[in-house]
Amino acid sequence: MRAKASVLLALLGILIPATASASLDGKEDFSEPRIMALSSLEKVGSGPWANGSGYLYSPRIVFSAGHIKDNAEFAQLYVSQLNQELTKEMQPIKVIRKFFPSTYSNKNFKDDFAILILEKPFALLETAPLITPELLAKAITARTPMKITGYGIYEDICAKRNVSSPCKFNGEITSLVPRSIEMSPWTASEMKSKYGRSDDEINDHVFLTGPYKSGACGGDSGGSTTVSIDGISYYVGTTPSGHWNAFSCGQAGGSVGDTIGYTAPVFMFLEMIAEAEKYVAEHPYVATPTATPTPSSSIVPKKTYISPEYQYILKLAQQWAKTSKSSDTAMKQCSSARDKGVIYKNGKATPISATNTNLRRDLKKSQGFNACLSGFIK
Repeated sequence: MRAKASVLLALLGILIPATASASLDGKEDFSEPRIMALSSLEKVGSGPWANGSGYLYSPRIVFSAGHIKDNAEFAQLYVSQLNQELTKEMQPIKVIRKFFPSTYSNKNFKDDFAILILEKPFALLETAPLITPELLAKAITARTPMKITGYGIYEDICAKRNVSSPCKFNGEITSLVPRSIEMSPWTASEMKSKYGRSDDEINDHVFLTGPYKSGACGGDSGGSTTVSIDGISYYVGTTPSGHWNAFSCGQAGGSVGDTIGYTAPVFMFLEMIAEAEKYVAEHPYVATPTATPTPSSSIVPKKTYISPEYQYILKLAQQWAKTSKSSDTAMKQCSSARDKGVIYKNGKATPISATNTNLRRDLKKSQGFNACLSGFIK
C-alpha cells in the first residue's frame, strides 16, 4: 500500500532563479574534485551565483538533475570551474546539449537525472567511478555514510528573517564554496519496514535519511551523492531531489522527524550515458591555437594573469612540476596541496613545508588555485 507523503518536493535550486543549496549548516568541503555550480547566466557577479550543481563524469559530460527541463529559464546553462570558490573572474563553460531519461516524472521526481554536454573539455580527468548494483548493496548493508555535496543556501532562511517555516526563497545569498553533509542509505523495503511508507514507482531508488532539518536545502539539485568503498569514491546519483520529509533550510518546513529523500542510482542510466559518450565522440571540440588544453594544465588551457599576492604559489608549483610524474597532473597536485597539505615528488607523497602556513588557505581561492595550475604549464 502506498503511503501518503507529507512532503514530496524537488529541491528547487534549479527551478528558483539564482539559488542552489549546500544543506543547512553544511560544512565547507573541497574534497570532491568533480563538483561544480550551474548558472543560467554567462556573465556573473561574485554571488549569488549558482542555480544548481553538477558532477563532472568525464571531460565534457556532466551529471545533474532532470527537472532542469521543467523550467524554460534554463534552456541555456553554463557550468563553473571545478570545486572552487565562485568569483566574478571565473570563466564558465557553455552547455550545448542535454539528455533526459524518458521515465523522468515531475510528480514524484522518479529518475530525476540529466546529462549535460559541454562545449569544450572541462578538465583532463579520467572517467569517474560509478556505483554498481553489487557495490550499492554492499554500502547499504554496511550502512556506509553517503556524502551529499553542492553549492548554495546553508542557513535557515526563515529564522534569518524571523518568520515561521515554510517560507519562500527571497534572493538569499548562496554559498560560494562547495559544502557537504552525510546521510544514511536504505532500500525501499527497509523504508517500508522502518517508516511504514512506500511508493512502487521508486522502489529501485536509493533512500537517504538524516536527522530533522538535515539533508539538502532548496537548490541542491544536480549535486552529487557519493560513497567511499575500499578507498575509492563512487558516484551513486544526484543529491536527493524527491523527498518524503524535508526542512530544506526552511523552504519546505517538513515535520519533526527524520529527513527522508531519495535518488535514482546512476547504473539505471548506462544506456543514456553511452548515448552521450557517442555524441561527444561524434562532435569533438576543436580548440583554437590559444585554447588547446594540455595534459599539464588540467583545467587551465593557457597561462592567465597571476596577481602579485599569488606569485609565490606560481613559483612553488613550477618547482613541484619538475618532480611530478605524468600521472601526477596539475589538478591532482594542486588539489592535494589544498586539501591534504601534500604533494607528490617522483610519485611519493611529501608534506608541504610548514613555512607555507597561508598556502592551503590561498589555494582555496580561485586565483590562488589557478596560479598553482599555471605553474605546471611549460
